[in-house]
Amino acid sequence: MISDKKEMMLIYQNGLAITSAKNITDVLSATLEKAMQLTESPAGSLALRERDEMVIVASRGLNSSLGTGMRWKLRPDGMTSFILGSRDVVEVQDITSDERFSGTSLLQPEIRSLLACPLRLNGGVVGILYLNDFRVREFSDSNKNLVLIFAMQAAQAIDKFRILDELYRVITDLDETTAYLKNVFDDSQDMIITTDSGGKIVEFSKGGERILGYARDEIVGMDASSLYVDGEERAGILKLLQGNNGAIFNHETRLLRKDGAPVDISLTISQLRDKLGKIIGTVGISKDITREKSLRAELRKANEELGDLNLRLEDKVMERTRELENMNLELIKSNKIKARFISNMSHELRTPLNSILGFSEILLEKTFGDLNEKQRRHVTNIFSSGKHLLQLVNNILDLAKIEAGKIELFLEDFEVRQAIDEVVMVMNSLAAKKSITIKTEVQDDVSVFNADKLKFKQILYNLVSNAIKFTPEGGVIGIRAGQVINVNTPAAWGPEGQQVLTITVWDKGIGIRPEDIDRIFEEFEQADSSMSRNFEGTGLGLSLTRKLVDLHGGQISVRSTYGEGSEFTFSLPSSRTDALVEAPGEDYLTAPAPLQETGEEAPLVLVVEDDLPTSEILTIHLTKSGYRVIHSYDGADAIQKAKELKPFAITLDVMLPKKDGWEVLQTLKADPATNNIPVLIHSIIDNRELAFALGASDYLIKPLDKSALLGKLGELSLVDRKVHLPITVLLISGDPETQESIYRFSNSSGFLFHTATAPEEGLELASVTKPHIIMIDINTCGIELIKTLKSNPATMNIPVFALTNRDLPMSERMDLTGQIERVLKKDGLMKNDLVLHLKDLEVLHPKRAGLIDELTGLFNHRYFHLRLAQEVSRAMRYKSPLTLLLIDIDHFGNYLKHKGEYNGNVILKKIADLLKRSLRASDILVRNGGDAFSVILPDTPMSAGLTLGRRFNALIHDYPFLYGEVQPKGRITASIGIARMKDHSPEDLIRCSEAALSAAIKKGGNAVEVCEEIE
Repeated sequence: MISDKKEMMLIYQNGLAITSAKNITDVLSATLEKAMQLTESPAGSLALRERDEMVIVASRGLNSSLGTGMRWKLRPDGMTSFILGSRDVVEVQDITSDERFSGTSLLQPEIRSLLACPLRLNGGVVGILYLNDFRVREFSDSNKNLVLIFAMQAAQAIDKFRILDELYRVITDLDETTAYLKNVFDDSQDMIITTDSGGKIVEFSKGGERILGYARDEIVGMDASSLYVDGEERAGILKLLQGNNGAIFNHETRLLRKDGAPVDISLTISQLRDKLGKIIGTVGISKDITREKSLRAELRKANEELGDLNLRLEDKVMERTRELENMNLELIKSNKIKARFISNMSHELRTPLNSILGFSEILLEKTFGDLNEKQRRHVTNIFSSGKHLLQLVNNILDLAKIEAGKIELFLEDFEVRQAIDEVVMVMNSLAAKKSITIKTEVQDDVSVFNADKLKFKQILYNLVSNAIKFTPEGGVIGIRAGQVINVNTPAAWGPEGQQVLTITVWDKGIGIRPEDIDRIFEEFEQADSSMSRNFEGTGLGLSLTRKLVDLHGGQISVRSTYGEGSEFTFSLPSSRTDALVEAPGEDYLTAPAPLQETGEEAPLVLVVEDDLPTSEILTIHLTKSGYRVIHSYDGADAIQKAKELKPFAITLDVMLPKKDGWEVLQTLKADPATNNIPVLIHSIIDNRELAFALGASDYLIKPLDKSALLGKLGELSLVDRKVHLPITVLLISGDPETQESIYRFSNSSGFLFHTATAPEEGLELASVTKPHIIMIDINTCGIELIKTLKSNPATMNIPVFALTNRDLPMSERMDLTGQIERVLKKDGLMKNDLVLHLKDLEVLHPKRAGLIDELTGLFNHRYFHLRLAQEVSRAMRYKSPLTLLLIDIDHFGNYLKHKGEYNGNVILKKIADLLKRSLRASDILVRNGGDAFSVILPDTPMSAGLTLGRRFNALIHDYPFLYGEVQPKGRITASIGIARMKDHSPEDLIRCSEAALSAAIKKGGNAVEVCEEIE
């Protein structure tokens, strides 16, 4: 056994080793070695705890598998965890018989006994001291006590070095912080001054040397108050420090430089305290703001000058605005005068022009004798010039209507091939007069397209007519149709992925010179002056065509080789949306009420017109003239009503939804049930060739049916018989049998009967006797006689029957004009004719009808209620969405109070313009009066309406309106209420929108609210 003295010596030596050791590794190695000596153990190790792991930091007498650096995980039920949790030394005399070592790999196979002691430090365990023997052994109590002492020394050594490490880190951090602060202190461009509790300067930065001109050695020890221009200011600052939690920020003052010059500074100062909270001085950071204050003064002066300039500019703007308003009013007035002048002059010109044309043609037909060559030449010039002038007047009015926005699109799906065939069938009669062949080439992928079918066909009519006009006799023209999806922007004006229809009309005619191509689409332009001499025309046809293409958002172009022919190509983007815009139906329109009651015996007239104001005007004039009136608003319905009601006559618009006027006319005249009904074409389209202005009322099949003929005569003469008895009939026929047959039953029925056997004789009799009815045998007299009668002012209003002994094929019926009495321009009707009461259809302009708001140019409240009822009915009929927005300018009365009515009107007009720019052509924008607007959004779901409402709200909020700062929110804002139609009446839809608007206003304005249901 080792003696107690030796034990004490080893313990003492270990304490010295711990005291003198420079690192923890040496301490732990020495402790392990001394413990092995005292316990006479051949092996041992010392392991430290690192969270849930143990790592050996010192090892003796063990192989490399248990050497320094070896780690293992703690197991809750393992031997290591048992030792760490023990309060005393753990002894195992024979580990092979101890179950706690079952499965452990931490001991070598030759180790048999173990003495382990946990290293406790500050209530925790930081490691374990292991002593091992390779034999079964019992450790003495002395050994155990010594191991406890060594474990305590090892734990204290670990604590010592941990404290030293932490102290070293603190000292290192402090040195680094001190060095950093010194660098900041020395490198700062600002002045940093510290003072002691007596106000003496202790530290002075290099930035201070630059600002005040003092060196550090010169200023340290000076009283800080001596640096101030106002020597008492320092004391006031110290008082402020006490009341501001010991700190003042950005205090502007003035200090004195070494040379006595003042310096403007911005001072941030705070108190310095020791660890007990006692004030030991101050630290201040001062920034030189001399230049900044100078710039501020300059900026203030510039702002004052700018304010004065703004006031002057504002006055200038207001003055200029008033000038522009006056100029705008003058322009509006000028446009009104111009429009009124064009309208009045066109109407005034037409009456004498019709007489000039009629009498010129009578002279050319030698009705009153032969003309010599010079007379014929002069009369021919008069006739040609008159036709040219009349066409010019008509086209001017057409252009004016398009530019005024009176023509809208009615979008629908239609078969492109079928529409082209319909155009070709109508144009074949014109082409046949010059023996011109029309070819068509339609690609297989061209099928259904969405656009305005009627205007699409009118574009084709115009281009094909143009091709026929400039193609010599026996020539060829053609139509090519193709369809593409707009990918990689083949049409730069259309969005990618949009369906685009491309139509080319080509001819082998005279062509166009390169220098003339750029101006052929301009109004009153032809390729050169010789065109107007050699080819009839006003130079407006292609201009009208381009405007119809533009209405669809399309483009038109031309390629031509002079002397070889031309190609006109137009492309239309599809107008398809999720909900198609259907043509209006009768059930959503309110039929115009007649001005006076008419009896059941009055003749019934079917007015086929899709425009409600036009229909109303027709109704007024017809009922005043003693007729009963029924209405139809699309082509399909017109055919149905004509079959069911058998009206006395039909007024027919060409531009109709579903079926255009030409299709309606062909259908009526091909059906025996309706072919005896007189039809008056009433359209904006003035194309006498297309309309076949021969004026035949009907034709009858020979052998003649007496009852049918008497029925026809009686029906057409119901009104005339009241005033003109007996009815006079003129028959022009070279067939004696026909003459005898007609005379026999006409005479027996009380008619006064006249007969002519030749066309010339018939023309003269018609002019002299002015019969009520003319019947022409087209088999013996030909159809040219009808055209001559209808172009003669003396006979043009007399109904004509065309008699034939065979059922006419469709081509000949078309050549006979579909039994048209006459072609009347919408705005070119004369005062005393049967339906010429409709002469001035410019009253259809909403402004003339009192439906336009004078201030903003928008539709007014009356129009809103009329149109909303129509759109609600249409939406219900076609199951399409409909959204209504009500817009109210917030606190507009406040704006008027401060800035007056003039500026208020400027605001309202600007808001109307902003809203209008954000809408589609199919949307309806209305000023309800005051500061309220309404927007009707057909075919628009609630989500899209809400998006648009928010856009309106942002547009108004963000626009820099003049004097907007007088408003409560500092700018002009609006509240918007939105509702969608859900089986609502128009009144319910309005109430729902008003409820949403009220909710937006209650939120303080500048808000958009939605109402789903009416409470």
